[in-house]
Amino acid sequence: MNSTHENVWTAEDLLALARGYQGASVLAAAADLDLFAAIHSGAGTARAVADSIQCDLRGSEVLLDALAALRLLEKSGATYRLAPGLDRLLLEEGPHTVLAMVQHQANCMRRWGHLANVVKTGRPAECAPSVRGRAGDQASFIGAMDNISAPQADQVIQALQPLSFERLLDVGGASGTWTGAFLRACPAGRAILFDLPVVIPMADKRLTRLGLRDRVELVPGDFMADPLPPGADLAWVSAIVHQNSRAQNRQ
Repeated sequence: MNSTHENVWTAEDLLALARGYQGASVLAAAADLDLFAAIHSGAGTARAVADSIQCDLRGSEVLLDALAALRLLEKSGATYRLAPGLDRLLLEEGPHTVLAMVQHQANCMRRWGHLANVVKTGRPAECAPSVRGRAGDQASFIGAMDNISAPQADQVIQALQPLSFERLLDVGGASGTWTGAFLRACPAGRAILFDLPVVIPMADKRLTRLGLRDRVELVPGDFMADPLPPGADLAWVSAIVHQNSRAQNRQ
């Protein structure tokens, strides 16, 4: 808001708010197209980037210049490179990556564009796949959960100590972020990760990479429709709570 007249909106205030989607759209497009990985791998010119991500040359050049204007890229002559620090944040293998969350937020943004119709009809927005396809969108959603939870998980579980269990049930456990934190905190424990069938291969991959796969039973199912796997003495319900109603969470 205009700082000269506190709490008084100006036309420019409103238009700045209305234009807020533009920068987010530029970042989202680059994340969806894996543009940051293309540049990191050596594609420095607009032509090289367009060829790498299989996109139109002019469209790629406009997107690259917009990213440079947002200081997400640095441009020298006709060559682009990632801004300092972005290799840690916007590459899938980066140590502090949030790439999957950016891709997930791109999907959210597309649905938010239907907000007026959702309010008018009372029905959810239709979920059309991104350029990454449905499988890619599912992977980015699960990856986004890890992007956000992984930096906090060990600290949260340590705050629950002393902690002892024989078998943990991680309900809606995604790719195993919280399962891994529990197993690191309780070396004698084992776990059951319960989530939708499409998620199980992602959990298998991540838990294998963490060196914990042999301590986890992966069970596919729908927690709202299927019985929970038996045999656990501790159950963990975390990232699914916000998507359900109070009645569903109690159930």
